[in-house]
Amino acid sequence: MEPLKDMIAGVVIEKDRQFSRFESFCRALLSSLEGGAPIVGTSVTWDRGRDGRGQSSVGGIVLCCSLTDKVEDKAIGDLKKNREHPSSAKRFYFCSSQRLTEKRCDEITATLQPFLSQDANIVVLGAPQLADLTGTHPAPLRDHYSAEIADCIETLKTDRPAAEAEDVQFHLALTTVGHSDSEAIRRSLYAAAVRVALSDGRHGTVGDCCRDMSQHFHLSRQLPPEAVQYHLDGLIEAGEVERQGARYRLTDAGEEAYRQQEANVASNLLDGRLLVREHLEVELGRSIGDDQFNRLWKVFQEKIAFLFYQRGMELVRAVGSLLERENQDEPLHDMKDLVNSLADAVSMIAAEDDVREELHTAIVDLFTTPTGKLLEWLVRLCSSFVSLCSLGLEAQSGAALAQLISRIALIFDTDVVLSLVCEGESQHESARAVVSRWRTLGGQLYVAAPVLHEVAHHAWIAETDFAHVKKWIPGSEADRTRLIENAFVRGFAELLSVGKAQRGHWPRYIAQYCGDKEDDTVRIAETLSAECGIQVLPPRGAAEYQIEREVGAYLKEQAEARDSGRRLRIALDKAARDAQLFATMVSYRRQAREADPSDSCLLVSSARRLSNLEKRFTRQEEPHVVISVAAVTHLLSLVPDVSLSLGAMRALLFDTKRRRSEGLERLVLRVLRETQEVDLPWARRTTLMRDLRKRLVGEARLLGERVENAHDRSRVEARAIDSKHAPETAAILKSSLENLAVQTRVERENEILRRRVLDQDDEIERLKRVRTKKDK
Repeated sequence: MEPLKDMIAGVVIEKDRQFSRFESFCRALLSSLEGGAPIVGTSVTWDRGRDGRGQSSVGGIVLCCSLTDKVEDKAIGDLKKNREHPSSAKRFYFCSSQRLTEKRCDEITATLQPFLSQDANIVVLGAPQLADLTGTHPAPLRDHYSAEIADCIETLKTDRPAAEAEDVQFHLALTTVGHSDSEAIRRSLYAAAVRVALSDGRHGTVGDCCRDMSQHFHLSRQLPPEAVQYHLDGLIEAGEVERQGARYRLTDAGEEAYRQQEANVASNLLDGRLLVREHLEVELGRSIGDDQFNRLWKVFQEKIAFLFYQRGMELVRAVGSLLERENQDEPLHDMKDLVNSLADAVSMIAAEDDVREELHTAIVDLFTTPTGKLLEWLVRLCSSFVSLCSLGLEAQSGAALAQLISRIALIFDTDVVLSLVCEGESQHESARAVVSRWRTLGGQLYVAAPVLHEVAHHAWIAETDFAHVKKWIPGSEADRTRLIENAFVRGFAELLSVGKAQRGHWPRYIAQYCGDKEDDTVRIAETLSAECGIQVLPPRGAAEYQIEREVGAYLKEQAEARDSGRRLRIALDKAARDAQLFATMVSYRRQAREADPSDSCLLVSSARRLSNLEKRFTRQEEPHVVISVAAVTHLLSLVPDVSLSLGAMRALLFDTKRRRSEGLERLVLRVLRETQEVDLPWARRTTLMRDLRKRLVGEARLLGERVENAHDRSRVEARAIDSKHAPETAAILKSSLENLAVQTRVERENEILRRRVLDQDDEIERLKRVRTKKDK
């Protein structure tokens, strides 16, 4: 087998988590190894510790398989079962998908040999040994893992002429997925890029390496020689590179490191593939066929590479515009639009409309309500992409950025302040890191009075949300992210989950932020000042009175054209606060520049509306002032001697606004969570709500009501969540759940009990047979 395929074979086998497929692969491989002797699977119900059995010229063959690295426990248990059921087996194969060294295989063999008869022998094979066997017996590998192998080969072979920039960068980014801070990611990227530039026996000067690395990985700028030289020296010290005059080449150790680097790419790719599949199957509540998932993954991989590439390039442009003190020529893409584009493309592989909608929902939820191991994999991959796009910028501009930061004041919007003080927010660590690093570098931090009022309002209304969820919090991470609407309640639930608070501590917790009345901002201002060093901006000057009026009128007009009823009242209140915030920020910037032309400020917000205001009401020659948490985080990661943790780098990916459930949907989801009577896969809530709304409208029409427009439908929903109509709504909800064939908790428990009874019956039969033989 070719070295590339040989390496991939081992990784693919090691990453397999489907026991039935691994068992089938082992049976086919060993059958081929034994000269074609058929090895058939044994009954799962009447398992005798064998995953396969057959007959060869040397006698009986028994196969036992395991996906765990606890091979001895599994093997001993299997051998004991076989000893209770004597057979003519002369050869026992124990195959594990885990990586086992030859020494480890010998140790396991020595441990298990006493459990075999004297004329029988045992062969222990791990992922590397199985991969070696596929070199001469390739058919089983091809038949069982063709999609994974093709995926790895396609990802690794990025030297093809037509390779897109995002594909090449996806390859390199996968080399650093295992690192957990920004500095380690950057060092690893440089080292990996150097190995690629010098692989396959190539020699080159520092200038050659700079050119080849920049061109091959489609970087936005030529890498500076001093940056590449630094990492070349590090590889020389590590014994991976040697210098011959002015030229450099990989040593044998360097070539081996390059091969391991490629193995890491395949391993990290397959990790992501497995995590995506597991996530989607859980969210959808159904298994996904191999062929369907192979198509789905191909689209997901292509789109995620493009999304992260776009993200990296845009953040580089944002930092560049700060250095140049000028506006960007190209606007930043809305992350929400990119995510929806990804979800649209992936969901098209589904044939049924309902499944397509649920798949779309599951993909969007991944970016708006992120949880679990897949979240970590995506953050690591995105962080690598962003770091890759900015390679060289830290060497050329790092010192300038540190100087620039000391002259810039950050003004935080409401979403950032909530992330800062509430531990349950996805950007909590990012906001904390920004505050800490910015203060260390001498930058100032501010919050405007309108933001304080909005944060105080969130604290004031938190009691209502807490009353609705206090029976089941802290719940799971997914529960907290998806079902708790108020940031302070999520923060408290997070503290409960890690043992930092008890349920009875709620009044004391919320009192840190909630004043004696709704518009009392004293406590939140004191907390921000004492814990974070954030000061309150002075009110706007008289010169900004007119701009506040103009912005307010513009936002009011937009709200009236878009919303009605309660939504309109909320939108108008928000419009007034945004107008005050924008005018206050403009006022501070004017006064700061009058005192010192080199001083400036940035409004840190994920709100797209504020960026739109800036474009409409800021003069063209003025540098932009609205920036995302992601851009600030990236800027800080480029400053020398500043390293950000993986948690802090979450903002590089997740700055999209959470999708909040409201009204009827929020009530239904909370009822289902509190009662726990049904097991509703999360992505299926869209199908449930559509069916429920359709039934509610149908019932209203049967009663003679007119339901013709959105306002009418809102009226019907408002009535459904009124406590006076709870019985009718509950009956309709039950019908919708039955229509979706959602499994109830009792049904799920009964299914588990049935499986246990079958297992006990099998054990009873086995003990009877053992006792009968002993009596004879």
